[in-house]
Amino acid sequence: MGNAIRTDYLPRGDVTLFRSGAYVRAWTGKTDASRGSRLLDALEAATSGDLVCMGPGTFNGGADVYDVPNGVSLVGSGQGVTTLSTTSGTKASVCPGNSSLIQDITISVGSGGYPLGSLVATGQKSSTGVVYRNIATLGGIDGIIYTHTASTPTFTAYDCYFKSGWDTCFAKACVGLLLNCTFEANPAHGAGAFGYGQQCNGPQVNDSGADLTVIGGKVKVSGGSGNNRGALCTLGVLRMLDVLVDASGTGAFGLVRAGGTLLAGAIATPTGIAPTTSGVVTWQVAGS
Repeated sequence: MGNAIRTDYLPRGDVTLFRSGAYVRAWTGKTDASRGSRLLDALEAATSGDLVCMGPGTFNGGADVYDVPNGVSLVGSGQGVTTLSTTSGTKASVCPGNSSLIQDITISVGSGGYPLGSLVATGQKSSTGVVYRNIATLGGIDGIIYTHTASTPTFTAYDCYFKSGWDTCFAKACVGLLLNCTFEANPAHGAGAFGYGQQCNGPQVNDSGADLTVIGGKVKVSGGSGNNRGALCTLGVLRMLDVLVDASGTGAFGLVRAGGTLLAGAIATPTGIAPTTSGVVTWQVAGS
């Protein structure tokens, strides 16, 4: 789909379904809850290759999650213009299918929950070939999360803003590429009520099968009472390349390797000095 949606794909209601380039149906709701219900209806009606477009407004799914079918694209009208919200708690509010495109939306889950990704323990599916573009996550525990270990989800994120109260990006056995994204963690964004406010992390890998690459963008972590870490590698592989890292407060480190492999290159800081590190970080130079 690229960065733009064709004008004939613009929403004709609060939610519009397109199939093979042709208009199928539109749904309209008068309240946040009714718009959320109409979006759930559209996702239930969608099949592989379909496009579900949303107009401006808030779509509140209540305790349900937005489970996007395989091959279906979910596209809003822009960050801060189209907002999806749920109270699903233990599940990712938006869970993509294989080859799904999720674009131009804000996902807000308040003080708890997980805005985006998949949690296997709650029965959510694994997916491959997912593309996230111009997504913002607000509040909650983790910005984007994948907890699968028996399968390997894959995704690419472009120009996204992951804002959370604990981990901005938490990856177990998945392969992810994040380009020009912003990661911001502070307990004030939501996780304090869950007792996680002592930990604030930028991108984190935590399984031997995890392979996460972050290129460009910036990380800002602060406010944690115990640790504020710009990037954390416990297991697996984490690459941080050409990223601005701003970690401040108690236990602040720009880059932390507790295990696995942490590769870094061209890391900048607001002060212009080298980032603070903990553990062995493998530094990359241009052309290596």
